[in-house]
Amino acid sequence: MAAKPLATHQMASDKGTGVYDVARYEDGFTCSCKSFEYRQAPCKHIKRIANAHGIPDPKAHLESQSEGGTDGTQANAKAAPDAS
Repeated sequence: MAAKPLATHQMASDKGTGVYDVARYEDGFTCSCKSFEYRQAPCKHIKRIANAHGIPDPKAHLESQSEGGTDGTQANAKAAPDAS
């Protein structure tokens, strides 16, 4: 069962072309932006929300961690391009 967020926020894109959903969980944050989806690390939207709430070093909430994953990665996370 997926964890429920403690709070949710909407953050406008810098270009004003859309809105991103930022959710705060007990163990970190998620964001609906492409940067978070690709890197699985706090993006600028998460950092802005965290800063506004006095959280100096936000962590990413990864579904596999909350559902018993052992490697800290999300099953559908995109792999980084191969440099070879």
